[in-house]
Amino acid sequence: MITMQKYKIVSILSHTSKTVVYQALRQSDQLPVILKTLTSDYPSTADIAQLKHEYNLTWNLDLSSVVRTYALDEFQGKPILVLEDFGGKDLIYWLQEGSLSIAQVLWIGQCLAQTLGQIHEHHII
Repeated sequence: MITMQKYKIVSILSHTSKTVVYQALRQSDQLPVILKTLTSDYPSTADIAQLKHEYNLTWNLDLSSVVRTYALDEFQGKPILVLEDFGGKDLIYWLQEGSLSIAQVLWIGQCLAQTLGQIHEHHII
């Protein structure tokens, strides 16, 4: 696990061939944050550009159903997207806890549809 001066890594939430997502604490104020960065020690310019593009799309997006973007930081020459940690769990977690009821599935679908509509209103998708 990496060690950073600005953030204390708590856990790894996701690790793919291109990105790693950490749960962390911002050292300056102990604010829980999510850090998303590139896996490769030598990421391609396209991968760097994609993460920067994600930041540019979301940094001023003010929707209650979308995780807030706090900053685009850098560590060891790689960009780090700093996101809000609202304490949620991913869908895989809930599915491993047991099956979802029809009402829960419909509620999730409704929330996703509303959020996609709001994002579309901001010309992102």
